[in-house]
Amino acid sequence: MLNHNQKIIHLLHRTTGGPRLKDLLRFQSQSIIAIVDELIHKSSTYKQFTRDQVFDKNLDTLKKARGVKYRNRVAKRRISDLYIMQLAKGEEQLREKISFFWHDHFPVNVKNPGQTLSYLNTIRKHALGSFRELLHAVSREKAMILYLDNNKNIEGQPNENFAREVMELFTLGIGHYTENDVLEAARAFTGWNNKNNGDFIHIQKHHDKGSKTILGQTGQFTGDDVLNILLDNKQTSRYITSKLYQFLTGQTIPNGIKDSLSDQFYNSDYDICLLLRLILNAEDFYAPSVVSQKIKSPIELITNLVRLLNLEFKNATYLYKIQMKLGQIVLYPPNVSGWTFGKSWIDLNTVTERLELGDKFLSNKTIRINKPLLSLEGDEDSGEDGRPKNGNQFNFSSIENFLHLDPEENMKQLAQLLFNRLSNHLDVLIAELTNRWLTGDISTKDLLIVLLSQPEYQLN
Repeated sequence: MLNHNQKIIHLLHRTTGGPRLKDLLRFQSQSIIAIVDELIHKSSTYKQFTRDQVFDKNLDTLKKARGVKYRNRVAKRRISDLYIMQLAKGEEQLREKISFFWHDHFPVNVKNPGQTLSYLNTIRKHALGSFRELLHAVSREKAMILYLDNNKNIEGQPNENFAREVMELFTLGIGHYTENDVLEAARAFTGWNNKNNGDFIHIQKHHDKGSKTILGQTGQFTGDDVLNILLDNKQTSRYITSKLYQFLTGQTIPNGIKDSLSDQFYNSDYDICLLLRLILNAEDFYAPSVVSQKIKSPIELITNLVRLLNLEFKNATYLYKIQMKLGQIVLYPPNVSGWTFGKSWIDLNTVTERLELGDKFLSNKTIRINKPLLSLEGDEDSGEDGRPKNGNQFNFSSIENFLHLDPEENMKQLAQLLFNRLSNHLDVLIAELTNRWLTGDISTKDLLIVLLSQPEYQLN
């Protein structure tokens, strides 16, 4: 059985960028139900990212193709940096954490940073609202329509990509629709497109106005009709409930729990906050099979360290390069299915980098990325002329004031927080380290480095 502090730490690991000592102290006197309510309340507001935060006005005059690519590359890195720092330090922690889930559920990968920014703001805006509204909104995003080729979907030449993924990945899941359902839905989505500025438009001359039959229903359906038909199907509620439960717990949802949660989610007309309350307040969320059993994704690992150590970076390149090194970059899913979580994050290519990341942050060590695990087209560190600059490596010792910890006191508090998190798994090591720390044999910083390098720290 977990004590109350352990439950709080577990809850904050799964719903925020990670627990800090001040969070633990503030929540100690509150019940789990009250803490969940506060997390939801603090995330009730939404602050969109703006183009001024992303685009460098000094680069607006670049006209040549290579110059435009460079401008867009800078913007993409800034979006990535903004989102990582918001995940780590934003006031609306639960909103950002759940938006991270939706960014995997609705994956897109487009070159245009303006389209990426609009899509990201949409999933952040609707992250804790209604799944019905989220589905409709993200389906109209230009990034989504381009990524899944619905801009090519016109009457007489239906393109099935978007319709298929709406059913397979966004709502019903595999096995709950037929190939004819996909074809008929594709006909309903004909004419869905966007203007140059990104605004959604339904081009009537491209729309198939004929009768369609989808999941047993027949009519002259439009794309919005299809989305509502899918939402009216209880399988959508079961599918979304299962995915969100697995994201939060790291476990496959038992059938009995799935039935109860999905029925309440469906009857609420897809109230995401209600589903979160049901999952986070349940005893099974704090079961031994759930606590400290979920491997952090690279983004969750980076976010946790940035939040725990209160890191700041001089420019967007550093965080972007670290993501490349560890094999996951926000807003760059590997395919239309998103990422594969769990044990897939730990392999010979990444395990050493993951275990040493805390040491490199705390010790201002060089991080070399001559051969990143991810190498995205156009993401070499290049100038306006497209030629590489300075290679793909950087040294944290050159970053001014990137680590904002108070010297010794905060180090001790951080170490104590990690003691509480890891001690159940590392009793012998923790006892030895504690003795050496108390006698002055090792410094608090060295102790913290040891704790952050433990395999157990890779678990959430």
